[in-house]
Amino acid sequence: MIKNIKYSDTIPFHKQGRKHKLIFHEYTNYIGYFRDEKIIAIAGYQILKDKAILRSSFISPEFRKQGIYRALTNWRLAFLENKDIKNIELTCTSMSIKYHLKNGAKIIKQFKNFTKVKYTL
Repeated sequence: MIKNIKYSDTIPFHKQGRKHKLIFHEYTNYIGYFRDEKIIAIAGYQILKDKAILRSSFISPEFRKQGIYRALTNWRLAFLENKDIKNIELTCTSMSIKYHLKNGAKIIKQFKNFTKVKYTL
């Protein structure tokens, strides 16, 4: 199950997330992926004036490769599309870039360790 969570609910994921260069912000909206009433993955989004930014997805290592990242991404994209937000950007690590390019995102800018991409809905 996926539902909205508070920033404070993301804190247990910060230490591991930072190892992957993830940054967590208090002003970001977060969702959690729950299994047996426990949060096993988180993902953020931020709505700005003319676009939205997907932020800081993290899945506990023991739950990876189960489609959770896809579920969190699809939830956020559908939610933002329902809010009539057409431009969605995110900065991808090597762990997520292939997924987003395969699903229609276009590269905006390449950095040394990250790639910035954009969906246009």
